[in-house]
Amino acid sequence: GVLSDVHVSAAGTEDLLEKAFVFFRDAKVDAVLLAGDIADWGLREQLERAAATWFKVFPDDRRPDGAPVERLFVYGNHDHEGWKYGYQKRHKLPDEDFAPEKLISTDVALAWKTAFREEFAPIMLKEVKGFKFVLCQMKELKQADWAPFAAAHADELKREKVFFFTQHYHLKG
Repeated sequence: GVLSDVHVSAAGTEDLLEKAFVFFRDAKVDAVLLAGDIADWGLREQLERAAATWFKVFPDDRRPDGAPVERLFVYGNHDHEGWKYGYQKRHKLPDEDFAPEKLISTDVALAWKTAFREEFAPIMLKEVKGFKFVLCQMKELKQADWAPFAAAHADELKREKVFFFTQHYHLKG
């Protein structure tokens, strides 16, 4: 299953996300790719509600039949900096709602680990049914970041093998 830009914001906005997860569960998918903008305002609480919705539908990352379902999630620009986009003024939210300890961007790795119960890395590699998925968590994929990752996973990412790459941000050029 593939989703993007779910923009969980105020309480209750995760309801559509839950319906999508239930649809994927009932379709017996092997993985769900969520390509960024999970949280709308870049708040940890929004990310955690999205994660709680995932675990409600896929407890222990499994379908009801016990089969694993791989989470292929990446951050998007709203997850990193949604707080900059004027929501506070439009929704008349107090400054303390956007305190640094409430923002994903203050510690993206801690926010990820707390919400999704897995270690965070700027570039991650996951496998589903023999297919490799490269998940880029960064705004821009730079050669300096890609080169060590590619070297560390050279055998898994050989040219003759197919792998899938995802990131939220549009590629430049």
